[in-house]
Amino acid sequence: MNMATHSASSRSSKGDHGNCDHTHAAHSATAAVKDPVCGMNVDPKTAKYQTRHEGQAYFFCSAGCMEKFEATPEKYLSGEETAEPMP
Repeated sequence: MNMATHSASSRSSKGDHGNCDHTHAAHSATAAVKDPVCGMNVDPKTAKYQTRHEGQAYFFCSAGCMEKFEATPEKYLSGEETAEPMP
């Protein structure tokens, strides 16, 4: 289906996709979250490194960022520490 056809079929008043040939999952973008240590965007659905702190889940780009966070989470959650870009 070309984009013009898809756009036209996507505009029904009920949100129906008419002849759309893919699932609704294809329409929902994954909301990336920021790694609290380096500031990198991380997809929480596929993040290999994650931890919980005070009931909140945090996601990381690498084991190194996760380890830094786990050692001193207050440092990264207080806003006092600036993001450290990973090489």
